[in-house]
Amino acid sequence: MLSSLTGSTDNFAQSLNLLVSASFFLVGALFTIPEPLSIALSIAPGHFLGANHEA
Repeated sequence: MLSSLTGSTDNFAQSLNLLVSASFFLVGALFTIPEPLSIALSIAPGHFLGANHEA
């Protein structure tokens, strides 16, 4: 019982660590490439709306 409990907490800690590092990576990516991202965000909706309007 105790070994399975520690195993589950270890697994939880591992997944939590992965989640934290992934979120830090995403935040870092957002701050390092804000220009292309903002350009893409400004172009994409208009592009999709334009394509939708044409069809």
